[in-house]
Amino acid sequence: MTSARKDVIRVALAGNPNSGKTTVFNALTGGRRHTGNYPGVTVEAELGWYRYNGTRVEITDLPGTHSLSARSLDEKVARDVLLNRNFDVVVCIVDASNIEHSLYLAIQLMELSMPMILVLNKNDLAQASGYAVDQRTLSRLFGIPVVTTVATRNEGIEELRQVIADRMNHRRPHGISYGEDLDRAVERLQDRIAADPQLNKLALPRWLALKLLEGDQPVTASVLQKCTDPDSLRREVESLRNKIRTCFSDDPAVVFAERRYGVISGACQEAVCRTAETRHRLSDALDTVVMHPLLGIPIFLVAAYLLFKLTFSLGQYPSSWIEDGVRFISGLVTRLWPTQWPILARSLLTDGIISGVGNVLVFLPNIVFLFLGISILEDSGYMARAAFIMDRLMHKIGLHGRSFIPLLLGFGCSVPAVLATRTIEGKKERLTTMMIIPLMSCSARFTVYGLIIPAFFPPRLRAPVLWTVYLIGVAIAVAGARLLRSTLFKGEGRAFVMELPPYRMPTLISLLHHMWFRTWLFVRKAGTIILLMSVVMWFLTNFPRTGKAGSALDRTTDPLQGTYAAAIGRGLEPVLRPMGFDWRIGTALVGAVVAKEVFISQLAIIFAVEEGESSVLQHRLRESYPPLVGITLLLFILISMPCIATVAAVRAESGSWRLALAQLVFLTVIAWAVAAAVYQVGVLLGIGI
Repeated sequence: MTSARKDVIRVALAGNPNSGKTTVFNALTGGRRHTGNYPGVTVEAELGWYRYNGTRVEITDLPGTHSLSARSLDEKVARDVLLNRNFDVVVCIVDASNIEHSLYLAIQLMELSMPMILVLNKNDLAQASGYAVDQRTLSRLFGIPVVTTVATRNEGIEELRQVIADRMNHRRPHGISYGEDLDRAVERLQDRIAADPQLNKLALPRWLALKLLEGDQPVTASVLQKCTDPDSLRREVESLRNKIRTCFSDDPAVVFAERRYGVISGACQEAVCRTAETRHRLSDALDTVVMHPLLGIPIFLVAAYLLFKLTFSLGQYPSSWIEDGVRFISGLVTRLWPTQWPILARSLLTDGIISGVGNVLVFLPNIVFLFLGISILEDSGYMARAAFIMDRLMHKIGLHGRSFIPLLLGFGCSVPAVLATRTIEGKKERLTTMMIIPLMSCSARFTVYGLIIPAFFPPRLRAPVLWTVYLIGVAIAVAGARLLRSTLFKGEGRAFVMELPPYRMPTLISLLHHMWFRTWLFVRKAGTIILLMSVVMWFLTNFPRTGKAGSALDRTTDPLQGTYAAAIGRGLEPVLRPMGFDWRIGTALVGAVVAKEVFISQLAIIFAVEEGESSVLQHRLRESYPPLVGITLLLFILISMPCIATVAAVRAESGSWRLALAQLVFLTVIAWAVAAAVYQVGVLLGIGI
């Protein structure tokens, strides 16, 4: 987008009808204008120019239009001129008194990724209507210069001339996210376009991908005509469009339009103060409560509490069914096992594989209901509001607003959450977010909570305890982020446009899709990593075989005495004792380094829970340890080092082994310090012992 002549700046002037675009054009050019035809069409164009500090500025006034969808001649002309002519910068005129409506065209212009300046015209009418627009905030959100004008009185025109003349102000807007599902579809087509030897010559691959998904006929026909394999591309586009249509129960063009309005709504929530306007739409009425400065966070916390309450209440019944099934399978194997076959092999199958994996799968219903609840909050539009509420907190602790999305993903799994930090522009904000992600209790930790909390707390306290554990993790993450941003990663935070999609009833297909995708990750881990570690732990608890009490097959008072597991656990015991842990918990924690869920299968094997019953294991824990140990164990699991996969992801994304290992060490040290302090204070006060 650079001009052939360096002493000339070519400007495209765009805007809605009645936005004051013509008045701005006249004010800029001062009457130096003439008419002509746009290339290829018989539509008259207003062309003007002026000089600023020796630089000639040439302005092409595009037809007034509400969008770039090319459904009318004006829209088609405006879009074709922008795509085919060489402009240095696009100046978009927005009616500040009707900003939410006027920004739709601006968002579409941003999708073209051209250098852009946003002009908020009619600012006097906006103020008279009770609007106060923070142009600096809007500028940070979109990543482009924002100028406020009252063109009828020439206010702001000189500033606009200066911004246009300063080529350093010709910045491309920030990339706009339309949500995980849509962004994934756009990126897939964008990569396909880039990989095609004919299409990769075209400019704006992301915009082309958007238009293909929206079903823009002229663009689709043009792309298919130039494509190397049009049939394959057509099938892929239709497949992606059908997935969007199925997931959202609406046409993809409508879905993208809704998401654009969501971006606009989020930007206006941050940058526009409504001082005298009363709005009556249901969505806005809900937002006045849900996003209230004082009520917003308490409402979010109550929603989280209800989610955990339902997760435990609804999950207990299918969990008992799975428990019965695991016990039945284990008993069946024991009964049918031929007497001439090795008992050791039977022990591996029942005590190692069935018991180890079964004790983790028992918590699958809780995981399913947790993800179902999160999907409902996401698809209904509430989670975006929660993100916006927390965005204010993000800014206060020095994090980028985009940090909330990876942190939110961290409640599912830390690995994709770390990968999601790629969307954060500032390196320091990105690294800070990466370092605190493990403090968001992932689904792996949730399974451990699902074992420990029922073991030590009565039903009426289980949801409050789980809710408190999650809050403690968030609180430590906030404190850690603040510390990192004021020391190692010191610097000014950046702004972020939060998408606020309209409230909508989630579709069953969409809920099932999101729930199944996240649950499958958990099931796959149970069938691979946890299975492997269960076999390893079975070996450690059964060897070396002495034929006496040292053999785990001899169910004496201490069947693990003399095994490798006992040796490892007793070696760690001096370090663990201040937290109230013994060698058995220490041995299980070693396995949890690979994956947190492994902690459950390790304990099941150590405590010789043959049938895979979580209730039996919980009873053994309750017999062996006081409630205070249950509390310290929850805290240690919450804060301590992430799993190996997360460490590898942090290393890959940060490019530093030192940072990844520092995260591992410091989180474990902090976990030990917090758990030890709580245990020692509890013992001193006689609480929970």
